[in-house]
Amino acid sequence: MMFWKKQPERNAEILLKRQVPILFEDGMRSWLGGYPKVPEGTSWPRNSKGVPLQFIAQVACEDFPAALWNGLGPRSGSLLLFANVFDLDRISEKEEVQVVLVETAGPEMEPPEDCPFARHAMLIGPLCGQNIEHPGISKLWRKWPIDLINHEYMDTHDPAEKLYPFQCSAEEIYGAPV
Repeated sequence: MMFWKKQPERNAEILLKRQVPILFEDGMRSWLGGYPKVPEGTSWPRNSKGVPLQFIAQVACEDFPAALWNGLGPRSGSLLLFANVFDLDRISEKEEVQVVLVETAGPEMEPPEDCPFARHAMLIGPLCGQNIEHPGISKLWRKWPIDLINHEYMDTHDPAEKLYPFQCSAEEIYGAPV
């Protein structure tokens, strides 16, 4: 009798690390907040109720480790992450988080007029979720460049060797004191 054992697979996960200090001379390939850079004619993602989602990040696919998604993911263009940050209880529902693949960058796209202000997602109390306009204040979070930290590991498929997400501290990532 012969038993077949699944061979270990090389897997990868990534950590989005804010650039500290910001490397202005290198340009930004990936960032959190700000405006997405998309081809002309791209529409802003909305949830099932028609509410515009908040732009979270734009990440260059060529920076992903080759082993991510077992090598089947995109290798060019950028992934744009949008989410409904105002109703985190429903974040796992189909239309509340959307990832958009754009093959080429274009001009920065401003959010639609009916997009809620990002800063209101952080409020607690009677103003929470209200779309109060603040002249001169962006509807999106401040743009901040990020680097991708690749963490590759071997998955043995053995339940006894349970794998955990990449754990790291600010000291490991930024060289900051504990």
